[in-house]
Amino acid sequence: MDAAFDALLSNEWKAQHKILVLGDMLDLGEESKSWHLNLITKLLKIENSDLCLFGTAMYDVFNEIRTKHSDALRKADIRIRHAGPEKSPSAFLDEVMPRLAGSVVLVKGSRGMDLGRFVKSCEAWFSAQG
Repeated sequence: MDAAFDALLSNEWKAQHKILVLGDMLDLGEESKSWHLNLITKLLKIENSDLCLFGTAMYDVFNEIRTKHSDALRKADIRIRHAGPEKSPSAFLDEVMPRLAGSVVLVKGSRGMDLGRFVKSCEAWFSAQG
């Protein structure tokens, strides 16, 4: 995830809107919560973005950012949302659709989170746009 975040923080993408759909990183064992929470510092640096967090472990990230970093969210123009694993990550599409065209989109998480569903929904949306 760090390498992906570093790419989004590069000058090449700095001015573009970014949409991040991030799922739980599975199989981290007892250290899972700390690994997930360690993402927060870089996430708050990715300005002009929609941050869509998907899964149980990502709820901890969502809650921590929402409760302790609300000023940083406003300053960096970051919109944050969460969906649990009982939902489809495609549900984020309705919320980010107005900003989808022209955005840099990062979809990252363990294969077990099946974030490919979001990718397929994006492909269908772009196909419908012509």
